[in-house]
Amino acid sequence: MNLSKDAIEKMAVNAVEDAINTSPYLSTYIADNDKEPSWDGFVYIYNATDKRKDQLTGRIPVQVKGTKKIDIRNNIVRYRMDTSDINNYLHDGGVLLFVVEINSSSDTHTIRKTIYYNCLTPVKLMDLLGAQSKPEQKSMLISLKEFPSSSDEMATICVNCYNNCQR
Repeated sequence: MNLSKDAIEKMAVNAVEDAINTSPYLSTYIADNDKEPSWDGFVYIYNATDKRKDQLTGRIPVQVKGTKKIDIRNNIVRYRMDTSDINNYLHDGGVLLFVVEINSSSDTHTIRKTIYYNCLTPVKLMDLLGAQSKPEQKSMLISLKEFPSSSDEMATICVNCYNNCQR
């Protein structure tokens, strides 16, 4: 099955939204065909399950990338990001990065989506820029972990990311 870049990006955004929206304490606003420079939207965190705006704890900027193949070495998933995006995330106070691997089978006409994530806090971003970056470097590799399917674990990741980005 041959998928266009737009189809892969839409599937990636849908996979992240579908996963996060299973949590009673989280909701998303992620635009597809987004034209913002480095971000795709937000994950909203609530302190109660009815998700009223007076129960909003905060929001985390998110970036969602879709790919047909991910770089896995020694059980570490890596994705190449533009250095300009890394700088933008640092100046904005962090980002929750999602990379969704889309695997399609032409034999069975099935599509499998695996979500990976990294909470890129200002501290992590400064480390990345300091450790990997050279002035002329246009991109760098980001390590990611598989995103859990448990709504409690997802909420914990998002709350911790939000708290760590606020420091």
